Amino acid sequence: GDNLTWTLDTESGVLTIRGTGAMANFDYNTMPWYTYQNKIRTVIIENGVTSIGDDAFYRCSSLTSLTIPNSVTSIGSFAFSDCSSLTSLTIPDSVTSIGSWAFYDCSSLTSLTIPEGVTSIGDKAFYNCRSLTSITVEEGNPVYHSARNCLIETASKTLIAGCQNSVIPTDGSVTSIGDYAFYNCSSLTSITIPNAVTSIGSYAFSGCSGLKSITLSAGVTSIGGYTFFKCGSLTSIVIPEGVTSIGGGAFAYCTALTSITLPERMTSIGAYAFQNCSSLTSVAISEGVSSIGDRTFYDCSSLTSITIPSSVTIIGSSAFQNCSSLVNITLPKGVKAIYYGAFYDCASLRSITIPEGMKKISRAAFMGCKSLTSVTIPKSVTEVESYAFSHCESLESITIPETMNWIGSHTFYGCKSLASITIPENVTEICSYAFAYCVSLERIFIPAGVKSIDDSAFFECNNLKVVYNCSTLDIVKESTALGYVGYHADEVYRHEYATPADTTCMLKEPATCTASAVYYYGACKLCGLPGDDTLEFGEPLGHTEVILASVDPTFLDDGLTEGAFCSVCDEVLVEQIVVESYFSQYETLIFASAAALLVLIVITVTVLLIKKKKAR
Repeated sequence: GDNLTWTLDTESGVLTIRGTGAMANFDYNTMPWYTYQNKIRTVIIENGVTSIGDDAFYRCSSLTSLTIPNSVTSIGSFAFSDCSSLTSLTIPDSVTSIGSWAFYDCSSLTSLTIPEGVTSIGDKAFYNCRSLTSITVEEGNPVYHSARNCLIETASKTLIAGCQNSVIPTDGSVTSIGDYAFYNCSSLTSITIPNAVTSIGSYAFSGCSGLKSITLSAGVTSIGGYTFFKCGSLTSIVIPEGVTSIGGGAFAYCTALTSITLPERMTSIGAYAFQNCSSLTSVAISEGVSSIGDRTFYDCSSLTSITIPSSVTIIGSSAFQNCSSLVNITLPKGVKAIYYGAFYDCASLRSITIPEGMKKISRAAFMGCKSLTSVTIPKSVTEVESYAFSHCESLESITIPETMNWIGSHTFYGCKSLASITIPENVTEICSYAFAYCVSLERIFIPAGVKSIDDSAFFECNNLKVVYNCSTLDIVKESTALGYVGYHADEVYRHEYATPADTTCMLKEPATCTASAVYYYGACKLCGLPGDDTLEFGEPLGHTEVILASVDPTFLDDGLTEGAFCSVCDEVLVEQIVVESYFSQYETLIFASAAALLVLIVITVTVLLIKKKKAR
């Protein structure tokens, strides 16, 4: 502040700050003694100064001695961060708050005492103080207390800082272990998490390179991100049954970890969770986990087997990349997508079952799987992205489904054992370098639907000697056009047409009872593509007649005459005629007779009347 002054004895390295009031807050390079950072060995703050500003002594890496007066009430954020030579610290009783990262990376600090009056400690205030052996909070502090070298926030029951000699209390005073609590405590060799603890925060034991054993209690339900990151001496761990989620990177770079037991109730495993666990040999993922995140098992070079449950629907990017010992894997039916580089460089992978129902195989998904010999892509797959099977050097055959309409760039690049492949009829485009360096490919069939073959699609396919071209593209021998497809060819065959009598000719409409079969005239023997004209061939099949017997009428019921129909096409050949019942016939006769009698009476009366009239 304006009321403070400073002097530095450059020979002794003593920095003295005197005056009254608060010290200004600084950025990491704006403190007035910034240019002398590495020369400061002792800091003396005289009585009257009320605060230590943010970044005040940041990276004073030669600082070994510090005097803070009773007038100081607050220590700012990053105030002593990276003071890597500071071995001891006395915080006066007047201090009430310690800012975030205040003593970050004070890697030589061996002991810590928190005064009674401190009521606020910022995030990561003592983060990476890896030489700490004792932590004490003075009696009477209303917010914090210590137990067995653990700094605990009393109300929340959160352990916020520990050290290599810490033992987590079992009296219920700790229910959660905070973020970065034991970060880089490289001398910590073992720890037991008591039953009262339910959650372990992010980076809580990260960098504890000497940690060989940890016992997790049954009460733990969640493990945060990067919790055991780079615990390079940890060989095994059993995750309690109550744990339902493991955060991203939780066990990444635990290079000595050979086995881990996951609980049955687990539903979530974060990305990077087991990345670079180079000694891990097998893992059984719990039923209920719906996805394997990005780089979850990346570079697990000793992993030989893994069980993926039916609940998994997504395999994330690079999930198993560089798992060089993984020999085979079965993907459950529920998997819908394999994302970028999921099995990239799984050099020992010989077989994989891709389930029906999968929609997409993403870019470089199986790139560099040098031992993979065959793959069947199910009909449900509509998209295989570029580089998907690039450099699969042992791949001899692959089945591409009819649902695909393009082959992406570099998809089969460098598949030097691929001897044959069938391109589906629906494919319209073969992208650049799709089959480049497929040196064992001897023949290729270009179906009628292909409209474009991009640059170098068949580059360096030196043994591609026969091309069957049923497309409209002008493929020419010894030409670099159309992706070099004809460059090495001895023969390029076009459509070979059949006659209607040839069994290979394409049938358009089968024969019916009354009509001959209709064939495409000149259908191609190679691809079945029809010509423009059609003609009838052969005789109609003729009807298969079924006789319907006649039915005699009765006094009340009508009858039917004999009829017939075709059992193949249901056409009526002889229509059945209704024969009236006897009652209907008698009734008709009576009505007819009555009508005739009435007419006769009318005529007779009429004649009599005429005669009578003439007689007068």
